[in-house]
Amino acid sequence: MGAAAPTCSEGSSCSVRGGGLDPEGDVDPVEALGTFAQSGGLEHKDATEEKETPVAKLATIRSAPPQEMPVLCCAPTSPQSLLQQSMSISVEEMMNKIPSLASLTADSVANSSQRHSRVSKMSPSRSGSALSGGRRSGRGMFSLAMSKSQRFESQCYDAVDIELARGISIRRSLRGFGRVWRYNPSNWTPQERAKLYQLSRNVESFRVFLSHTWWTPGRWKILSLFFQCGWQYAILFWLLATVLSITLCVLEVLPMPLLYEVESFGFNKQCPLGFWILSSSCLGMVLGLLSTPYWPDSCSRSDMSFIDVASIHQLDLTLMERGVFGIGGWLRISKELRILWSAPYLSRLWCVFELAAYKKVNPLGKLTVRPLFMERMLASLWLAVVSYSFFYLLTQSRMGSDTVFYVGNALCTVPLYALTHFLKQNFFEKHQLIAHLETFDLDEVGCSQEFDRAFIHAAIEKWYGSKEAFTDFVRGELKMEVSTAISSRRRFPLQYLLLISLPIFSVSLELLLALWMAGAPQEHVVSFFICNFMGLNLFLFSSTVLVLCYMCDHFARHLSHAWTLAVTCVIAACGGTGMSLARVAWKNGLAYTVIYTLAALLVAILARWLDGISCGIACSCCGPWPQTDGMTAIPVTDSARGVSTILESSQELREGAFGTRS
Repeated sequence: MGAAAPTCSEGSSCSVRGGGLDPEGDVDPVEALGTFAQSGGLEHKDATEEKETPVAKLATIRSAPPQEMPVLCCAPTSPQSLLQQSMSISVEEMMNKIPSLASLTADSVANSSQRHSRVSKMSPSRSGSALSGGRRSGRGMFSLAMSKSQRFESQCYDAVDIELARGISIRRSLRGFGRVWRYNPSNWTPQERAKLYQLSRNVESFRVFLSHTWWTPGRWKILSLFFQCGWQYAILFWLLATVLSITLCVLEVLPMPLLYEVESFGFNKQCPLGFWILSSSCLGMVLGLLSTPYWPDSCSRSDMSFIDVASIHQLDLTLMERGVFGIGGWLRISKELRILWSAPYLSRLWCVFELAAYKKVNPLGKLTVRPLFMERMLASLWLAVVSYSFFYLLTQSRMGSDTVFYVGNALCTVPLYALTHFLKQNFFEKHQLIAHLETFDLDEVGCSQEFDRAFIHAAIEKWYGSKEAFTDFVRGELKMEVSTAISSRRRFPLQYLLLISLPIFSVSLELLLALWMAGAPQEHVVSFFICNFMGLNLFLFSSTVLVLCYMCDHFARHLSHAWTLAVTCVIAACGGTGMSLARVAWKNGLAYTVIYTLAALLVAILARWLDGISCGIACSCCGPWPQTDGMTAIPVTDSARGVSTILESSQELREGAFGTRS
């Protein structure tokens, strides 16, 4: 693959000395120029040049063609710049230090030609498969177009091939319902694979480097990124849909076909009740999420990212090789490494390489771990709350007496049981992440190509000293960092908790609008707002969600149905008690509603505190977590089944295609 590229130590400046490198950099520029001429850096023209004046000789030297400079791994000091530094020296003094061109023997000229011939063989072709030194980008960074063999031999694992630095907005990658993330080379035509590269554009740095494994189904990454990037648009659309529905109902444009029978401290009346606020707001949230890829860049901060399938050419094998083995360089120019963590992540060697490289080549960068199960739980909870909201609205109408209300809530324990078991399975993945870090072994990490394995192991040994040192780093420092990051994020960020609560808020607004449209006294309207909207929905409901997540996390090790049933009964009892007390408080006056709301606020503070101090802490009564590999860790979810689906459907993934880094 060509001669090995020369290397230079980090943090040292390099200057020209006899066609080589001077790590010290303290060289008289005139003396260096003379040494360069002696080494054959200037070709002998003819004997008439010996009779030229010193000024003519200086002009000849300054006009030396740039291709006669040796190619270096870092920014070389050109003869022109050396001459500019020495212009203050007299011409006579300079020419005394520069040997006569006639003294250059034929052997030195021949050696120079041979050296330049070797360099020219390493120069990149049109496909750019070899080393290219000294081409400066706009930010002063040098483009190094190197093949994988040259990187391996020269140990330039993190050199930046700036010509191929291409990024794509995370939001744009979600267009077409995230078709980029559903990439499968066995099902895509060559034309479609080539078009992926056109989605990205040339950049000089990345805001985010998205690290993930293609052994995890793309649908979970799409779901995760939609919520990460679009939660604010979902809230905005919910607000717009709610305001529009209330306005149309007040103007009597939309009918209110249901009846809400109110019996509250002296006010008894049947109020017109609609379902437009709940229906339109839930639909608006979905549309808000789906609109995420199409908002202009000015509406959010930059999310220009490295996404392998779009940033690396998927058809041209030469460009694909340069892109894959240049990942160390891409990590160097990335402000954040965001890991879309799933069970098989640490079982893939390229994923381990990205993690190892970022901690060394970009120590000041931000490392973020975003487990995919977080958004899976968010989506399941949101769907459960939407379903219950419609059921609750019907029970509050004329069709629902107190008996129907309590019986209906009891029947809701069946879907709550299924939801609880699903949450326990997902929290099991969280604890498994920590267990994988504790038992990490580099030699057991899978890789489909032997050269890739040798390349990555050599890079790790260069950065960490040995493979054993890197293993200790993962089990110790990295484990603590990841555990702290997960703990500091709590089980649910506040914005996610707000998304879950919005459908319940919509139900309260439906009932509040019904009271106002029926002409209820102001005291009744204020009492309902304080008791139901704030006490029940804002405080008590969010507390119930946090307690549910806490118990599912706490007992995630126990996947038996008996434990699931126990958690379900506790949550159902808490929720049912809170709703019953809210009905009693509202029927007895404003003072009772205030007391109820204050009590609900204290419960919410306690639940949030409990959620904060317990995140990432395993149950003290539980033994060690079972040590399982990344492929069979979650036997009852789609994560493990998705792996086999991917492997069966894509031969290129099994063989380790360059662009997908299997």
